[in-house]
Amino acid sequence: MAVCFSLTKQGEDQPSSLVAIDEAICAYMGVEPDPDRYYRDWYDRIGFKLAMGDDWDTIRERYWDLRCDEMVQVINFLEDNYRPSAWAERKTVRPAP
Repeated sequence: MAVCFSLTKQGEDQPSSLVAIDEAICAYMGVEPDPDRYYRDWYDRIGFKLAMGDDWDTIRERYWDLRCDEMVQVINFLEDNYRPSAWAERKTVRPAP
């Protein structure tokens, strides 16, 4: 079963693209977006936790405990500007011919 998430910008109805979110994070953090990687791997680190159903406080606490201030800043930025949504998708198995 795959776990998924999306982030919708405050005041909008449709989820934002991950690239647009990364660009917003980079602008907030004052860095240039990397054409190949998300800033500090936020998608894999924060996105996975959101997909698993964790809330902002739980995710922030983990990075606070690790003393990872940059990730805490990213979490704060995302919480202030986006609404998360999470769901699970099941793989459809086709019967053998």
